[in-house]
Amino acid sequence: MWPILTSALSLKRMYETATGKMQEYYDGEINHIAKKIDKNDYVLSLGCGYGREMRMLYEMGFQNVYGIDNNYIMLFYGHYEYLKDLPIKEYLFYGDICNMPFVPNRWDWVICIQNGLFVIGGNKLDVIRNAILMARKGVIFTTFDDTILEERKRHIEENNEYGQLVDILPDGTTMLDFRPPVEVYTEERFKRLFEHVCKRDEIKGVGLTIEHSNGAIYFILGEENGATSNNNRTTEQHEATRKEHD
Repeated sequence: MWPILTSALSLKRMYETATGKMQEYYDGEINHIAKKIDKNDYVLSLGCGYGREMRMLYEMGFQNVYGIDNNYIMLFYGHYEYLKDLPIKEYLFYGDICNMPFVPNRWDWVICIQNGLFVIGGNKLDVIRNAILMARKGVIFTTFDDTILEERKRHIEENNEYGQLVDILPDGTTMLDFRPPVEVYTEERFKRLFEHVCKRDEIKGVGLTIEHSNGAIYFILGEENGATSNNNRTTEQHEATRKEHD
């Protein structure tokens, strides 16, 4: 396999070799999200990498799954290898969520898994704000909790076959070879970020729900009463999204 793709291959191997709690965490994360969205929803995955969650959702029947990442290597591997047999390989895009034009309510759901919010570079407040503005129904950020922290660190170390996936830092945080250091934020810190965004950008009517399952924490942003947005997305808007990216 292409030497330049060592980061993508290491990440893929980490998922494939997961057992026990880690497998429950990785798979459970996608299964939990799948229960929140409808099969016809348009979903955008931030920091999608090579498209692992896109493929899993597609095989569950979610055909309108798109991904954006700012790492060409991951996207290249996803398009030409990992998703090459699926039409959603064309739904992988390069971009910076903090500095890109977007249309409000373009997507039904915006998701960002695997502690992705804090792996993505740039201003975290801008990431949260842009995700909220892009989503009609809601936004889901996920990270992992303390119950699997040690096992996750051990699993990463054991599966760093190509020597380029991560470094384990003395304080227990991890660093991908192509990313800045990663922080695992607590619930309280995420709440503060969310409240800051709403105040700074005068975002009203959006609430935060926190759920736990199989070692994962889900930060779900949506209307405070739990209903979907008042900004009804028409069939024409769905088709416009598909045509825009075809």
